[in-house]
Formats: sequence, structure tokens, C-alpha cells
Amino acid sequence: MTSEELNNTSESKWILFTYDKVYQRIKKIPSFKYEDFNVQEKYISNCFEYHSRILNTSAQLEQVIVFMRRFDKNYFKSNGIGQSDFIQYHLEVYVGKLFTLTELLLQYTNIIYQLELKPKQCNLKNIKKKINEESLTIKVLSTFYD
Repeated sequence: MTSEELNNTSESKWILFTYDKVYQRIKKIPSFKYEDFNVQEKYISNCFEYHSRILNTSAQLEQVIVFMRRFDKNYFKSNGIGQSDFIQYHLEVYVGKLFTLTELLLQYTNIIYQLELKPKQCNLKNIKKKINEESLTIKVLSTFYD
């Protein structure tokens, strides 16, 4: 699924629409702080934050592929960077982004299901303890994690 397709899912549209309603309310109050949110608004804000981070990371994954297709021999070689170094760097960035995406998905699941796991506890093993292992969410997370 491309980042454009991710942006056009019903979930993306819902979270943007819902967050926009919250944003329209708070922008009228100059000294508004996160603590002033009610419980539902905090939930929506946290969901929006992680949803946005996941979309951004997905877009960055697509960009890595674009970067890898264009190796400017003269520029990089004149700066001591060979093609294999160039490819290795971008592959490492790609793998790093995959790990970031995995962590974001776990944290987003923690927020959506209101599992109240601390960041250090937010891993697949602990999430499986709190959500039925037969659920679609666990199946998707396990597949992605593998």
C-alpha cells in the first residue's frame, strides 16, 4: 500500500475529520494546553499524533527507494562515497524506518485499545497478553513484526 493510499483510507479520513473538530475548538483559546483537553480529546489527539507519524514514516520509506535509484557518480565519488556505500546507507535507513514503523504501530495499538502500557512495556508480547490473540489486530501486528 502506498502512502497516498494510506492517506485515503476511511481511518485516515476519520482521524483528520475528528481532529479538525477538536482543533477548531482549541484554536479559539489562546492559552490552551494539552492538560485542558477532556478525555475524549486527549484520545483523539494521541491517535492523530501516531497516525500522522505512521503516515510520515511510510512516505519516507517510499522516498528511500527513489534515492537509491539515483546515484550521481561524479558528485559522490568526488566526496569519497562509492556506489556500494551509497546503497548500504540507504538500505540501513530503510531497515531503520521499518523498525520505527513497527514501534509506532505497537504504540498506536496501545493508544487505540487504551492498554495503558508504558513505552518500555509496549511490545508485541505485552500487547498479546491484553488483546485476544485471534483478533485481526494481533494477526496484522504479528505478520508485520515477523
